[in-house]
Amino acid sequence: MEKTLILTEKPSVAADIAHALGGFDKKEDFYESDDAYITWAVGHLVTLAEPEDYDKGYKYWTLQSLPIIPNKFELKPIPKSESRLKKIASLAKKSSNLVNACDAGREGELIFRYIYEYLGLEAPTKRLWLQSMTKSAIADGFERLRPSKELDNLGESAKCRSEADWLIGINATRAFTRRLGNLLSIGRVQTPTLSIIISREKEINAFVPRTYFDIFAEFEAKSGVYRGKWFIDVPKVSKEKNAPITDEILASLVKKYGQIATSALKANDGAVQGDTVESVGDKEVADEIVARIKGKKGKVTVEDHKLQRQSPPLLFDLNELQREANKRFSFSAARTLQLAQQLYEEKKLVTYPRSDSKHLPEDYTDVVPRIFEILSHTKYDKVALPLVGQKVAKNKRIFDNKKISDHFAIIPTEKSLAEVSLTPEQTKIYDLIAKRFLAAFYPDAVWEVVHRVTQVDGLDFRSDAKSLKEKGFYAVYGREEHEESSLPVVAECETVDTVAQEMQEKQTTPPPRYNEATLLGAMETAGKFIDDEELRDAMKEKGLGTPATRASIIERILEVGYIERVGRELVPTTKGIALYDLLIGFPLPELYSPEMTGNWEYKLACIEKGEMGPGDFLSEIIDFTKQLVNKVKDRSLDAPIANQDGNGETRAIGTCPLCGEDVVDSFMSFRCTNYKPAKTKKGAKKTKAKEEDEDNGCNFAIWKTIAGKIITEDIAKELIEKKKAGPLSGFRSKSGRPFSATLLLGDDGKITFEFSKSQDEGGQEKTKIEEVFLEDPVAKCPVCKADILEGTSVYRCQNFGKSCKMSLSKVILGKTIARETAARLFEEGRTEKISGFISRKGRPFSAYLVLKDGGKVGFEFDNATGRTAKGASKVSKPKTKKSK
Repeated sequence: MEKTLILTEKPSVAADIAHALGGFDKKEDFYESDDAYITWAVGHLVTLAEPEDYDKGYKYWTLQSLPIIPNKFELKPIPKSESRLKKIASLAKKSSNLVNACDAGREGELIFRYIYEYLGLEAPTKRLWLQSMTKSAIADGFERLRPSKELDNLGESAKCRSEADWLIGINATRAFTRRLGNLLSIGRVQTPTLSIIISREKEINAFVPRTYFDIFAEFEAKSGVYRGKWFIDVPKVSKEKNAPITDEILASLVKKYGQIATSALKANDGAVQGDTVESVGDKEVADEIVARIKGKKGKVTVEDHKLQRQSPPLLFDLNELQREANKRFSFSAARTLQLAQQLYEEKKLVTYPRSDSKHLPEDYTDVVPRIFEILSHTKYDKVALPLVGQKVAKNKRIFDNKKISDHFAIIPTEKSLAEVSLTPEQTKIYDLIAKRFLAAFYPDAVWEVVHRVTQVDGLDFRSDAKSLKEKGFYAVYGREEHEESSLPVVAECETVDTVAQEMQEKQTTPPPRYNEATLLGAMETAGKFIDDEELRDAMKEKGLGTPATRASIIERILEVGYIERVGRELVPTTKGIALYDLLIGFPLPELYSPEMTGNWEYKLACIEKGEMGPGDFLSEIIDFTKQLVNKVKDRSLDAPIANQDGNGETRAIGTCPLCGEDVVDSFMSFRCTNYKPAKTKKGAKKTKAKEEDEDNGCNFAIWKTIAGKIITEDIAKELIEKKKAGPLSGFRSKSGRPFSATLLLGDDGKITFEFSKSQDEGGQEKTKIEEVFLEDPVAKCPVCKADILEGTSVYRCQNFGKSCKMSLSKVILGKTIARETAARLFEEGRTEKISGFISRKGRPFSAYLVLKDGGKVGFEFDNATGRTAKGASKVSKPKTKKSK
């Protein structure tokens, strides 16, 4: 009897399919029934061959051998995957048909197609495309198997992505590593993502705080006291968006308000037509406003009440789920994906999580009521019951076939929550998904918004308030999800007394560092900042990566040491900043520009839709790869950066303190034009020739990053001119702690730190800082079951110092331990493998943190040391096959 081979991506999915279809017997590494086999891959079994698989000469990294562009890409097994491939091949030989049951997405398609090509399979194939892992969904999926040909465009898109990443990653990494002398990791998506983080860091470093003044007044009306803030409305005469303030507008404001208008625009130098400015830039002007209104009568000139509707948030796609989980629980994108995958595969509680859609199919109006019914018998009964029995309208914000591709929004399945047990972290993710789903079917929330203007001696003060009149979807979330404010009732034109006035001196603040939530948002829109959820949704095709890959991209940048987690923030390292400056200096915008890389991602989406041929895309990638390599070959890293006038002349920033030549801005440093670093190895004797050679050069350089802080041109200038710069903040010690110091330039050209008297030699404040703890618990204490709280520098049990000793430092051997990592340690007794620890000897290493008896924390390593044991046999070189 002819049999069909069903190939899944994971053993757990194979087991689910066998259970759903029935009639299968479990063998050692496959399932068998009368008419089918089921076996599995374990993720990717086959990958693109390495350069040295094409030519042994490529084993040696040289600039001369670049670019490496295979005529045809070859495939090879991933180490330790041979046994799985042999099993798949043997079962395929016994089968007349295949079913691709790998994950329903671009990567799942690639996993299957690479295996199919490498093994030389020819049997006709159909595609299982699942949206959920419930028994009924699997059975229905096998009733609706799709011809494999329908997914050819998706397969081509997956191959193009893989080959483009190979071409750019291999060639850029080798080219820059050889040119720079240090191992660098460069990727088509990871490098522009790094660019987003470092661009923000440079904004923060370059930020100069500006003082401004806000003026407030308190007014007493018949019904009570209310507060107002001084403001000026800038007239809008142009129909253009963000039109600049014209001389005519400025003149009219000065005529009306005098120097107050000038000072207000000074404090709000980015103001455009139609803006409201609410501060002044001069204390004297602020004092003048305060004095002018003191004790005077005011009049309510505007009393505007209106109702404002707020729609429920859209359903979750993966990106939005990851952002929400990071904001609420500090979960990394990778951890959220892992938890959502567990809820999908193991618990069968949610639909496919790697989705990029926030909508449902239009025929899902029949399915949704059944989910309401399921949720009404759980802890969500109070908010689910009002929806049970109601007709589900075909709302385009929810049901829209044009807004879904192969997957729809992440929603609960028809499986009851009562049937399974969840960990605290799984519960948090399910709670987000269930509440977002229910809220989508609730009415709009309705707010009463009050806008009041009180005029005193020709000066306007605004008072705003809003209160919730109809809860709508907020009924699902509770009061913690919204803020209300109120004003005493007044009549328009009512006269009020000014009973108090004050001026508040403030300073502008730099933009915040990225955390994973804000970075995911920036990746989604290729660095463009769009607050509106629906507009952001429209930009997704030009984003960096896909919802399924963004978490791994962030983890990769962390793994290679370009950024690190510090609390919730993502902070670039010296290594990451150096790479960024290097790429900017060439320049190679296609390699670091989020917008350009977003366009590549858009073209991959076009291939998937059949709107662009794969050959056109790869030709563009190959041309760029050649251009990249040629630029690296032709440009010396020691060459100074030309000035911004574009005339090719070098721009001096100062005079070298050692030899008197110009100091210029080069890629990695500000250095003497006569720069020639000593090449004699430490401890080696110098020959007379070497001494003469070094006498002809100069070794003065100020590196662009010192102890993790970006050294700007202004800092370098100050250091050269005054022999000192600072005090400066933003340095980081080897243990990862921030500190402030002054940089000193010695007569020998060496740079040292000078600390204030309140600091020790490591830059740490001598005064003891009181530990402050957040109220939201991290986890339950594994020792005494009390709450673990997050403090300034530790995660600590509530009973610490009384009956419990459970405490975990937030920085261990230079590595910051994220909140979610700590939670996993306390709840499961073991973390995932963590990279970035620095040993006492200064060597980086990776390890697991594990809980030991009594609440002590220790390290655990792969294979004891993580290194190959002495005498172990080497892995034989795998065979390769050409990719079709």
